[in-house]
Amino acid sequence: MEYITKSSIGKQIQKPSFWPRLVIGLTGIPGSGKSTIGKLLAAKNILVIDTDMLAKQLTTAKSSVLKKIAELAGKDVILPDGSLDRALLRQLMFQNKKIKEGIESILHPEIFKLLNEKLIEAANRGVQIVVVEVPLLFEAGWEPYFDKIISVSAPEDICIKRIAQRNNITKTEAAKWLSMQMGQVEKTEKADYIIVNQGSIENLESQLDAILTKL
Repeated sequence: MEYITKSSIGKQIQKPSFWPRLVIGLTGIPGSGKSTIGKLLAAKNILVIDTDMLAKQLTTAKSSVLKKIAELAGKDVILPDGSLDRALLRQLMFQNKKIKEGIESILHPEIFKLLNEKLIEAANRGVQIVVVEVPLLFEAGWEPYFDKIISVSAPEDICIKRIAQRNNITKTEAAKWLSMQMGQVEKTEKADYIIVNQGSIENLESQLDAILTKL
């Protein structure tokens, strides 16, 4: 089986030939509605790989990745049952840019390696189209690996409200978390297609169908 190794990330700046024919990146700022679009795609029998889920697989109790995270962020990020205290880790990353960058430098190559395995498996099964949900797609420098990129946008005040509710933090904290990432305007400028999430599910599906027709 072929792999993109940790050392090759950033050096190989094109989509591997052993991936499925069409690999689409799905991104957007937190709270914009990426997961909703992912569910709509899955309902159309399109394979969707969520890199947040890959990160959770990599940080199970006693995993080597979790050990590296604890070495960087402190042993307090490990709960008594051995699992990762995601709320505490998010808080530490929120408070310390160096920790945030360090955690991302640990996770991104490992996520990419696991993603590579899953895309190879999909290609071997004859899957032609795969959508990969990557919140920090542009920040990680992964755009060359995708045939096309879809960015989901939504009014920032709504995104902040969703982030605050989802992570049980204040709106001020949610706004600061957003400010630490690439802005929504820049993400949409870099994307091939944009979905504006400010209407109904039917409206989202209509926009998505228009994009899929072009693809």
